[in-house]
Amino acid sequence: MNQMLDVVRQGRDSGEDITALIREILKNKRFSRVLPEDKSFYKRDSIDILKSELLQKNLLLLTGVPFSGKTYIAKTIAQELQDNGYYVKLTDNIIEDQEAYYFLMSPENDSRLLLIEDPFGHIGKSENYIQIRDKIEGLIRDRLSINRKVIITSRLDILLDVFQKKQIEECKIQGNGWINTSISSKEEAEKIWLRFYGESDESLQVFERLKRSFDHHDETVFWKLARCGISY
Repeated sequence: MNQMLDVVRQGRDSGEDITALIREILKNKRFSRVLPEDKSFYKRDSIDILKSELLQKNLLLLTGVPFSGKTYIAKTIAQELQDNGYYVKLTDNIIEDQEAYYFLMSPENDSRLLLIEDPFGHIGKSENYIQIRDKIEGLIRDRLSINRKVIITSRLDILLDVFQKKQIEECKIQGNGWINTSISSKEEAEKIWLRFYGESDESLQVFERLKRSFDHHDETVFWKLARCGISY
């Protein structure tokens, strides 16, 4: 609304035709927010780096175990692009959602981002995972460009099952690898903990016990934080 008022004042003061500017603002505001407002949301340190990766390669593949934050990372980046004039479309079914599939094929000379969440399945591997994989490979091969971008998120265990591999580094789509969003740094885990639970003596004592547990178990940090009820 503030942007619209600024343009109206500009037209009033200068006498210039502002029709095109108004039309552009309305066009960019047609979609609802990708990322709902959340005062407790913690912006991961890696988000700016991942956004640069998307802008350079027009593709971002995010993975991790449940609660690793890949969806929030994807939506945070998508929201920032939407705020900068991108049309953003979300889907979790690239086979049945024809509108999403053809979203990148529009002849319009605008900027578009397609966010595909867990296309291979939310809990387990989809029965038609081969067809889904073929569809995604076609989009990546034929539709990416400087103003046509794609973000895909998928659970780590499901990807390994889909590709029949033991390591995520081996699971490539059109030569593109997946970025693991798991938090392996205890320093970042501590930032998240303090963001939600504060720096009281009790909070710090609990986190110290968790850190000792991290040192004795082969588990990623975020998985234990997720068990404690933290969403990020």
